[in-house]
Formats: sequence, structure tokens, C-alpha cells
Amino acid sequence: MHELAQQIRSHLHAMWRYRWLAIICAWVVAVGGGIVVMSLPNRYEASARVYVDTESVLRPLLAGMAVQPNMDQLLTMMSRTLISRPNMEKVIRMADMEIRLKTPQAAQIMNLINTA
Repeated sequence: MHELAQQIRSHLHAMWRYRWLAIICAWVVAVGGGIVVMSLPNRYEASARVYVDTESVLRPLLAGMAVQPNMDQLLTMMSRTLISRPNMEKVIRMADMEIRLKTPQAAQIMNLINTA
């Protein structure tokens, strides 16, 4: 037991002897970390890529048409379907973003931004 107390006392003495070095190191790390945090951007962007099988989704919708539209027309129709107002409102509700909307005008603006 006496050996353990002696060992603890020697560690405390060594820590006390190098206290200024420890304080300087702590300040350098804190200032460096602060600089790194301040240099990070306040706004982040996310992007997503959606792969859609237009044949399986649009086939029932286009069954009565005599001429099949080309791929650009299919993609345009699919993108309009994906960013339609009901779908955007559903996404806003699922992400609980409507909590931050104070007025109906704000909800309208939010929908316009999302469909742009």
C-alpha cells in the first residue's frame, strides 16, 4: 500500500513540474480547434441521384397512346411526377419541416423553392 501511495505521489509531482507545458499544449490545441471550426462552412449541400425504371412506372399511364414518347419525354414526365406539389408536401410533412412554417404564404414559398 505504501508503494502505491509513493507511486501516486511521484506521478503528481511530475505532473506539477510539467504543468506549464501541459497548459500551453492545451491552449494550442484549443486555438487550433477553434480555427478549424470557424473555417468550416455554415451551409452544407446535399445531392441525390434517382434511378427510375420508366417502363414499369409509366406503362400503365401511357397504355392508350398510339405513339410512344422518346426517352427525354419519359424523363420529363417522371421528373414532373416526382416533384409534383402533393409529393413535395408529403416530403415536407415526413421531414417535419412544416413545424418551422409560420404562415400559409411561407408554405407556398417553400413549395415554390422545392419545385424550382
